[in-house]
Amino acid sequence: MTNILVTGAAGFIGSALVSVLSSNGYNVLSFVRSSTAAELDDCLQKADFIFHLAGEVRPDSSEESFIESNTGLTALIVNRLMELNLSTPVVFSSTVHAIQPKNAYGQTKRQSEELLEHYARSTNAPVIIFRLPHMFGEGCKPNYNSVISTWIYNLVHDLDVVIYDRKVMMNYCYIGDFIQDCLALLSSKPTGCQFLAPSVVFPISLGDVFDLLHKIHIEAPDRGGISDAFSERLFSTYLSYQKD
Repeated sequence: MTNILVTGAAGFIGSALVSVLSSNGYNVLSFVRSSTAAELDDCLQKADFIFHLAGEVRPDSSEESFIESNTGLTALIVNRLMELNLSTPVVFSSTVHAIQPKNAYGQTKRQSEELLEHYARSTNAPVIIFRLPHMFGEGCKPNYNSVISTWIYNLVHDLDVVIYDRKVMMNYCYIGDFIQDCLALLSSKPTGCQFLAPSVVFPISLGDVFDLLHKIHIEAPDRGGISDAFSERLFSTYLSYQKD
C-alpha cells in the first residue's frame, strides 16, 4: 500500500484530499498543526509521496507566522529528506502571489518554492509546484481568506454582503477539481521540478460571482437556473453551508 504524507491534513485542501485518498485505498500519513517534529520525521521516513499543503494563509497573520509556517516548515521537510538521502516526490500548494510577491504571504511561498527547487536539483526528486488561484468549495471557512465562502455564509445567515468593486476580475479553482489534479499525479510519474496551474480555472468578476450566488440563494433548491460548470460548483458549495 502506498504511504502518502499530507501536511496541513486538517485544513481546507488537506482534509478534502485526505478523504479522497483514503477512499481510494491509500494509506494517509497526516501532519497537522499539533503534530510534533518527531512525528513529522517518522512520516517523512515512511512516505512514498508527499502533498505539502500546510502553511499560513490568513491575511491578518504576523510576518513571523508566515515565516514559521511557510518557509520554516518547508525548510524542515526539505532538509530532513536530504539528510535521509531520500528523493520522495513532493507536490506543493503555492500561490499565484508568489510570482511577484508583494507581502509576507507571497514572499514566504516563493522562498518555499526555492527550497523545493533546490531539493529537486540536489536529489533528482520529482517536485510539482501548483501556483493556486483563489480556491473555493465545500469545507472552506467563511471570514478567513475566501470571499465566496464569506458571501455564502452571510447570505445563508441573512447578513450584509459587502462588494467593494464589482468589476474586479478573479480566477477561481474549485476544490473538487484540484483534488482530481492531485490524484492524477499519483499515476503520472512526474519528473524534475514543474510549475503547474490547476487544470480547471474560472475567470469571473466579483460582481458576477455575487449575482450568481444571490440567484442561487433566492432559487435554491431549484436547480433550473444552473446551466454552467462554475454555477454547478457554486451551487454545491452553497448547499454545504445550508447543512451547517
